[in-house]
Amino acid sequence: MESYTFLKYCNNKNVNHINKKDIEKYILYRRKNNKPKTVHSDSMDLRLFFKWLNPESDFFENIKVIEPLSCPCEIVPQKLMNSRT
Repeated sequence: MESYTFLKYCNNKNVNHINKKDIEKYILYRRKNNKPKTVHSDSMDLRLFFKWLNPESDFFENIKVIEPLSCPCEIVPQKLMNSRT
């Protein structure tokens, strides 16, 4: 579960002392080494965990994690597209 990874990142900080800044830093950290879809999933897991822990929390208010679009097609530059026709 992502909450374990998050708590490990925070050096097992007491969950009652975790703040919004901790979450923002963690998301930025995850973006450095992971694909956007992974970061999005991790963020959703954390959101659920903190909503369960404290339904009144506003940790994720104004934290926008946009789900990346997945495109099964090959992305080809416009110049190549024009030369194929």
